[in-house]
Amino acid sequence: MKLHQSNKRATAVFIAAALGTCIWFIAVFYVGKGITGEHAPKKEEVQHVSARRALLQEREQQQPLRVLHVVTSLTEYNDGNRWTTFGEDRLKKVLIPTLQATIESITQNTDWHVDVYLILGFTLSDERRQLIVDALPDRVGLEIWNDACPLYYDKGNNEELVVNTRALARQHRFVIKDKLEYYDLFSCWEDDMKITSDHMQNFLQITNELNDLRSKAPEIRSEGDNSINGMLSTGQLLNAIPGFIRVEVLKEGAISQPELSMDPIEVDNSVRVNGEACCNGAHSEDLVLWETGIAALGVREFPGNELGWMAILPGSHARQENKISTYWSGEDGAYGNMRRPGGEGKYFANPGGIIVTREQIEHIDQVCKDLKDGTYLPPFSGKFWHGNSGLKPHNVEFWSGGYQVFGQCGMQRLLSLDSKTLSKQLLHHTSDNKQRQITKNRLVKADHLLGQLQTVKQAAEKKLRM
Repeated sequence: MKLHQSNKRATAVFIAAALGTCIWFIAVFYVGKGITGEHAPKKEEVQHVSARRALLQEREQQQPLRVLHVVTSLTEYNDGNRWTTFGEDRLKKVLIPTLQATIESITQNTDWHVDVYLILGFTLSDERRQLIVDALPDRVGLEIWNDACPLYYDKGNNEELVVNTRALARQHRFVIKDKLEYYDLFSCWEDDMKITSDHMQNFLQITNELNDLRSKAPEIRSEGDNSINGMLSTGQLLNAIPGFIRVEVLKEGAISQPELSMDPIEVDNSVRVNGEACCNGAHSEDLVLWETGIAALGVREFPGNELGWMAILPGSHARQENKISTYWSGEDGAYGNMRRPGGEGKYFANPGGIIVTREQIEHIDQVCKDLKDGTYLPPFSGKFWHGNSGLKPHNVEFWSGGYQVFGQCGMQRLLSLDSKTLSKQLLHHTSDNKQRQITKNRLVKADHLLGQLQTVKQAAEKKLRM
């Protein structure tokens, strides 16, 4: 792997952090070291030492949340595929505006420390790099990995090295492992995914509520427990993580238009999503999604008063010990003999990235190893990888779309049924190009999905009363 390039701001941040750590170590050493015999301190000195120790502990607790925002970008200029304009400056048109909006939003949290890491499938010139530097606040560190696509010997032609562009989406895992001990929250996305402070704060709030439930939960799930409410085990709660759905803002003249006339689940029109959190205040009726639908979702009432009813996005069909049961939207026969969708592309809800805490990364890494002998973090050397280090046959959807974490490894993504909370789980796909290439029967209005979830919830509540 090439040596990463750092700008002066990032260097200053890292040097300051190192100096701070040294000062902290020296302070702890002299405060904590016991002194006995003729050099024993007086009562006043002991009180002073205790006060200093308390101050150090307080400062440690008040450390800012350290956030690393990682962005992967394959091309500097669009190639004309997927309804993009050939030759269009993607760096200026997509990457920089999306990154700038994301960082401006996240850094509104003045008690957060935020750095940016770019993983590029091309080499950025000094002049073009400066465009990115100028778009970021001074206090935000920047590190860039140029020309990051790995090389490998393609099957059938083992004498020629090939650039593996699909595995560019793998490279954020190396960054995470390298930076794991230095950050508390990792935000890893494709270059056209806009993330806001609302998204991160909501993610952390739901995570904290899950952790609170876990502290009160039994360690082992009850035998044969397929209930849709009540207590969950610690294992089930550990495998639950707040989820996201990509949306676009419907443009005038879009080739595809959403329709729900063929869907049997009624829409509760009393609820609406809010486009403020994801999409610069876009009208809720203009927000559309294309990678999941009510046919793939189930709902469950979580214990306590905080989370309430949640939906669970599709994942593995495998029977796993810690899998959380839900009431499926098609349970009463609404979809006839159709099997509940799982990994199909039009239902899986590829988010284009992930937000995850350090603790969640460590758990996911262990779960993937235990289930499939294929870890989340490198080296990718277990039996699952067949000696290919993840370079084949895995694609973008496997690495950043969640097929490994939520398909192979069985982690489960939660969506709130509360309109305000769900609105903070919708992510703007800023390219807004899917609505031009996806068939109309795959487009779903975000308002409609929320309304259908309310209908399914009502059916689940009716079942619980029976």
